[in-house]
Amino acid sequence: WDLYAEAPGYGSVHLAYLDGKDARTIRLRRAAQLSGRVVTAGDGRPVGGLRVYARYVDWGNPNWRPKVEPAVTDAEGRYVFKDLAWGEVSVQARGKGWIPAGLEEALQGESGQPPWLLAPGETTVADLVVTRGVVARGRVLDPEGEPVSGAAVWCEEENGDPHFRCSGHEVPPCAATDGAGFYRIEGLVPGGEYEFAAISPGYARTRSEVLPLRPRKRAPAVASAPTIRFAVPCWVDVLVVDAETKRPVPDAQVDASIENRARERTWHTGPDGRARVGPLPPLPGRVSVTPRHHLYEMPRQFGVPSPQGTPITIEVRPSRTIQGRVIYPDGKPAADALVHVANKTGFLRGHYRGTKRCNEDGRFIAEAVDLIPYVLRAEIRVGRRRYEATSDVTGGDQDVLLTLALVSESEPEVPGTQVVKPAFRVRVLDPEGKTIPRFA
Repeated sequence: WDLYAEAPGYGSVHLAYLDGKDARTIRLRRAAQLSGRVVTAGDGRPVGGLRVYARYVDWGNPNWRPKVEPAVTDAEGRYVFKDLAWGEVSVQARGKGWIPAGLEEALQGESGQPPWLLAPGETTVADLVVTRGVVARGRVLDPEGEPVSGAAVWCEEENGDPHFRCSGHEVPPCAATDGAGFYRIEGLVPGGEYEFAAISPGYARTRSEVLPLRPRKRAPAVASAPTIRFAVPCWVDVLVVDAETKRPVPDAQVDASIENRARERTWHTGPDGRARVGPLPPLPGRVSVTPRHHLYEMPRQFGVPSPQGTPITIEVRPSRTIQGRVIYPDGKPAADALVHVANKTGFLRGHYRGTKRCNEDGRFIAEAVDLIPYVLRAEIRVGRRRYEATSDVTGGDQDVLLTLALVSESEPEVPGTQVVKPAFRVRVLDPEGKTIPRFA
C-alpha cells in the first residue's frame, strides 16, 4: 500500500510499500512557503499574469511527487506557494510569449538554475527572470493546397524542452489557424528543434519533420515554421462478428494506431457490428478490438488504407465464466479468500488472468475466460495460519470446489526479538548441467 497524509499548515507526507499489517506513526512537518517576483531580463520590469510552476526533484517515482498547482503573478510580478512539503524544487515561469531566461543554454546542455531548498516552517524567496521567446509562424493546407482555418496546431521540442520537463503538467505550445490557414505560436526556445503537428475535423493528425527554429534578428524574434499539408483522409471499415454464431457484435471498442505512433483514438461498433475507423493517414497500422462479453482480440495489421475504406472482418470468441466455492478443511466457507486464475497450457502458459475475492459464502466468479485449461490457486491467511488450494479447470466450469489445506503456521512473535527471514541459494544450470553465472 501507498499512504499519503496531509493537513492544513503542514507539508504532505508519502509512505510507499506499506504492508497491510504495518502500523506507523506519521510525523508531519510544518509547511514551507515559496514566494518571489518575476521580472524581465535587462530592464527588470515586473510581469503580471504569468504562470509559475514548482516541481519537486529527486523524489523517486514521479507519480509520488507532491502535486503543486501553478501560481499566477499579480500586477507587480509577485507569486506565492503555500503549504508545500519540504524538499528541493525547480521553479520556472512562462506564458504570453515569455520564457525563462537561460533555456537556450539549457537546451545546449549547460547547467541552468539550481533547485531551491524548501525548509519546514520557513519561506524561501525565488526571484525569476524571463525573456521573450521565439514566435513561430506557419500555415496549414488541405490536400488540394487550400488553406484550412480553425485547425489546431501544437509543437514539441525534440530533445525535451527543459521548461516542460520542469513544469510536468504544462501543455505544449499551441494555436489555431486563422481564415488564411496561418498559425502563430509564441514562447518557443531559440535554437530548439521542434516537431509541429496539426489536426482538423475530417483530416488525420499530421506531423512535420523536426526542424530547428532560427529566428530573424528583430524584436520580437520570428522564425519560419513548416507548412503542414493534410493528406487525403483514409478509412478502415471494421466488422466485428461472433466466431461461433457469425452474428455482429455491437458496442465493441476498436482502437487504431499507425506504425510506431501512439493510439489515434477509440471507436465503437454500432448495432450492425461495424465501425468506420478514421480519418487515418495513408500509412500502415493496426486495429485491436475489445468486445463486451467476448475475449480480447490481438491487434490486426493492415496496409495503407484506402480513401474509400479498407474492409477488415474480425471474429471474436465468446467469453466464458468459471464459478465455484472455497471452503476450509472443516467445510466452512472461506470468506475473503483470494482466487488466482492463470492459463495452464498453450502460448500463454502461466499467464496471469486476474484475482477474484470470495464473498461471505466463499463463492467466486471469474469472467472473460476462454474455453481452455486454467489453474486456480486459492489462498487466505488467518492469524498465523496460511491456507492454500489448487485445482485444474476449464473455461466454462460452474461448480468448482476448492478445499483449503493448512500449508504453514508461523511462530508467535515475541516482543523485542528480530524475525530472521529464511535465505535460499539458487543454482541455474544449462541442459548439460553446467552452472550459468549472472542469471537474473
